[in-house]
Amino acid sequence: MAHRVLVTGAAGAIGQITCQALRHAGHFVRGLDLAEPAHVDEAVTGNIADAATVDAAMASMDSVVHLAAQPDDAPFMQRLLEPNVVGVYRVLEAAREHAARRVVLASSVQAVTGLVHAEDRPEPVGVDVTAPRNHYAVTKILAEQWGRMYHARHGLSVIAVRIGWLPRKAEMVDRIAKSDVARRIYLSRNDAGRFFRLCVEAKNVGYEVLYAASKADPPVLDPGPARRAIGYEARETFPQGLAFEHDPQQAPAGEADNARVH
Repeated sequence: MAHRVLVTGAAGAIGQITCQALRHAGHFVRGLDLAEPAHVDEAVTGNIADAATVDAAMASMDSVVHLAAQPDDAPFMQRLLEPNVVGVYRVLEAAREHAARRVVLASSVQAVTGLVHAEDRPEPVGVDVTAPRNHYAVTKILAEQWGRMYHARHGLSVIAVRIGWLPRKAEMVDRIAKSDVARRIYLSRNDAGRFFRLCVEAKNVGYEVLYAASKADPPVLDPGPARRAIGYEARETFPQGLAFEHDPQQAPAGEADNARVH
């Protein structure tokens, strides 16, 4: 079944990948960003913290993938508060008011930084723990908990995605290549596009926190929840997938029909 999806932060690196993957699968995509996004059926420009802008963008959409944010740590009051806190509230409220079927919230692997880098880690880091080391990570954990509350109180289907390290610049690729931990939290562009497509398409999802990462041996991040909830299996390992390509093996909408509900 084709969905009508609002993607916020649609002009960003992951936003562009997500829009392309969704449209390639036959979904209608409306993109919202400060800059006019490409790879969309409709474009809306505006501030994610503005209630009227978000409400108008959400109208007639059945799902939203919320990626718009300050993408790393920064001064909280000056740069994080509006996009990473107020923006999440605006999206959740608009989704509730428009009776959206699914909200996908961008969290971050930085929510568990303190555990990912632990030398005595006995097993992959689960989705039921947090270990933030900066204000950015705290805003992402807040988004996760807000999503949990909107599911419990308003019945919204919410998936909070702890996104791995998708490099946006050449120097980021070099840093990943030099770090064993970084290579094992790497997220390729192809895996990212497929992951967010599955988040939109999955049925019978109540509230989930999932890790989005590519293949690692052994994994640092527990891949089990994403496999069970949305049917995601990573296909690439670093440095595969540094460029985005449409997946010729992409399953049609409904691949994750048997995803569980919590």
